[in-house]
Amino acid sequence: MLPPTQWRREARVAGEVFAVELRRTLWGKRTIYYALLAAMPLLLFGLLALVAVARGSGFGLGEHLVQFNAIFQLLFVQALLYFSCSEIFVSLIRGEVLDRTLHYAFLSPIRREALLAGKYLAGVAATALLFVPATVVSYVLAVLPAGRQASLAHLSGSGLAAVAAYAAIVVLGALSYGALCLLFGVVFRTPSYAVGLFWVWEYVSFILPPFLKRFGIAHHLAALLPLPVAEGPLAIVSETPSALASVPALLVGAAALLAVAGWRLRKLEISYGAE
Repeated sequence: MLPPTQWRREARVAGEVFAVELRRTLWGKRTIYYALLAAMPLLLFGLLALVAVARGSGFGLGEHLVQFNAIFQLLFVQALLYFSCSEIFVSLIRGEVLDRTLHYAFLSPIRREALLAGKYLAGVAATALLFVPATVVSYVLAVLPAGRQASLAHLSGSGLAAVAAYAAIVVLGALSYGALCLLFGVVFRTPSYAVGLFWVWEYVSFILPPFLKRFGIAHHLAALLPLPVAEGPLAIVSETPSALASVPALLVGAAALLAVAGWRLRKLEISYGAE
């Protein structure tokens, strides 16, 4: 057990790592790639809005909300957010190994847990800064075709709670997917295989038994959606977890993944020649 003064020192060090890593992520060589992934929903819903207005789709507000809800879960969360997290969080450790710079951090008087915590929180903050605004603007674009009066009434009323729910899903997704992908980057020399396998797991989870569904992150995130998403005729019927159960499950799962990543990082030895 560390004394309070040591805890404060480690927290300060983690904060310094956080600031450096956040700046590197938001202004690095791959920032444009992350921004394009976050902007894809804006382009999609902007295009759908233009087509709906031009053709006079006749859809009511409810239909537009259902459409956004399904696209948000299947495209925004399970694809764009997940792969953004894989790129951002895997590179936090594995990227430095490939760049042959991680040994500088290991040679510094920094506990590896503090290093990991600072990098992880920076990844979460960067992901949220990219995807939360994209979520809000995408939602506005999604409801605009319902008509000016209907969309304004919705956005000034129940729409605020819906937007807050979608933004919370993005943050919880960044926390959970980020912890998982960070662990992949610490454990595997080629994390892309693990990233791809888990993505397949997430997309086929609807046909898995209820017990196995509980190990999927998307399954718990879906419980927070303002509207349910139809899983299709092949889905195995299971009880959707409540938000009160899903939020702690996601947070505890992320903490457990980080604990494993921290334990593995303590045992990690730098051997650039093997990479």
